[in-house]
Amino acid sequence: MHLHRKRFIPIGYLLLSIIVLVACENPLTWISQTPNQTVSDDPFDQMAYEKNKELRLEKQELTGYAKDLSIQIDSPMYKEFAANSTVLVSGKIGKHKQLSQRHLWIKVEKKTDLIEDMPMQFNYYLPINSADFSKKIHLFAGIGEYQLTLLVSGENKEEYYPLSTTHVINVNPAIKRDISYSFEAIENGLKLHTPHAGIEEQEGVFQLNGVTNTDELLIETRKGNQKWQQVLRVKNKTFRVDIPLLFGEGKHDIKVMLPDSSKKNYYLDGASFIVDNRSTAVRNPIRFTALYQQRGVHLTKPIAGGELASDNLPFEGTIDPDGKKARETEYMIVQTVKGKDKATYFIPVRDFAFTGEIPFRFGAGQYDVLLFVPEITDENRDFFRFFTVASFQIESKKQEDLRDLLPSRGIPSDNEKIIALGKKITPDKTTDYDKAKAIYQYVAQNMKYDMKKLRHNTFAWDDGALKSLERQSGVCQDFVFLAIALLRAEGIPARFVEGEAGNQQHAWIEARIDNRWLTMDPTWGSGYITHHGTFVRRYDAKYFDPPATQFKQTHKRNGLMY
Repeated sequence: MHLHRKRFIPIGYLLLSIIVLVACENPLTWISQTPNQTVSDDPFDQMAYEKNKELRLEKQELTGYAKDLSIQIDSPMYKEFAANSTVLVSGKIGKHKQLSQRHLWIKVEKKTDLIEDMPMQFNYYLPINSADFSKKIHLFAGIGEYQLTLLVSGENKEEYYPLSTTHVINVNPAIKRDISYSFEAIENGLKLHTPHAGIEEQEGVFQLNGVTNTDELLIETRKGNQKWQQVLRVKNKTFRVDIPLLFGEGKHDIKVMLPDSSKKNYYLDGASFIVDNRSTAVRNPIRFTALYQQRGVHLTKPIAGGELASDNLPFEGTIDPDGKKARETEYMIVQTVKGKDKATYFIPVRDFAFTGEIPFRFGAGQYDVLLFVPEITDENRDFFRFFTVASFQIESKKQEDLRDLLPSRGIPSDNEKIIALGKKITPDKTTDYDKAKAIYQYVAQNMKYDMKKLRHNTFAWDDGALKSLERQSGVCQDFVFLAIALLRAEGIPARFVEGEAGNQQHAWIEARIDNRWLTMDPTWGSGYITHHGTFVRRYDAKYFDPPATQFKQTHKRNGLMY
């Protein structure tokens, strides 16, 4: 008698597994008690039938341990036979209550016609809840010879004893493979609804959908020596996520792994299968920080980096209501970085979901893209603090650099209200210079400086041109937001300048007109602040296109903000 000892082994080697059957299979081919009976019209059924007529069919022999447990194996009946892809394993365990592990281990080993990148062994794990057992299994790697061994546990849970060994010849070259489940997967209720089979073809992405009793899973994608992992949160015992096939065309080995309850940050084999990617595109993985899980973020778009197919990148996702600070999270932040150029965008969170589109304003090239969550604080400040939850890279093929014309944070130059107001302000203006001067005058004369906001730092993430237009008041940034939005709506490139003036931080505008950058400061053009700290309205045109030397005496330029 040969004793098989169960070993605890590193992740990546599957010892015990269970089967999910491939839907819509052809009728099962196995050896009946009358080998000469007719078979189906399936040519591989007929091929197996003819092969079995050539073989010397000898009855299956059981081991002594099988006899001790009063085990009866009805199928497979013979020591050696031919089959068309599938084999029925069925029988009865008379003394099944004596098993220390209530399952039957079915070990299938490929012996000939080995396929590169295809495992030589496949394991099934069949629960034994009563005396009878029955399961159809697949000969997982196409045509060739297989050894099929049935085993059960002894008194020691780590020891397995063989019941029978069968030699099977598969006549069908098709690869028909089941999803494999480990012993731990069965114990934790892991069940995949999609994919439906152990090997499937997909185009760049596949959906993983199922149930488990664990709070999280680790998804591992591997192709050759390339590997990517992602921790997946489980909500109400269910999960559904799109998984990118990052490594181009070919077979990707996928593992769904379970947290090890005895070791923090360790995972055990759960389910495994293969996805054959038809797409040749190689994509960059998204890297997630620990805060991604803690804050309950779930990014559904994009699912990977790589080449950008359109002008804008859709951003979509959800916030788990049970995540840390989830109910206080009003917005997400996306930042795109290309060399020394950086642009920041705010995406509102509504009903624990966020959606938006991010432009790549600095032209063609590689961008680092970062997703942030905001710091949650009750303190009023004139700055925002963000924390990274995800990052990846995008390659933009868009040749045109439209950094000073595209909408940006606080500057929705494509908004209908902004466009309509721009046309209303400049109906009879024929040159960009005259349009810019009219916009400067409108903002300076219609906006009131908000001293309360200045004193109490009541800045908000949604400050911008639309809020300025609604309230008709604000600080320097709010004047600038509105003016730039109107300029860009009129097709005039304009940019947000950060600097210092009057011994404090300040913002103003540079607009591209007649092949030069024209400076304007509508905040200073709107009036002045007295020594008593009150704002006095007084329109002043001199801060539109002032001489550079004069402007530098009062303003210090530090940089640009997008």
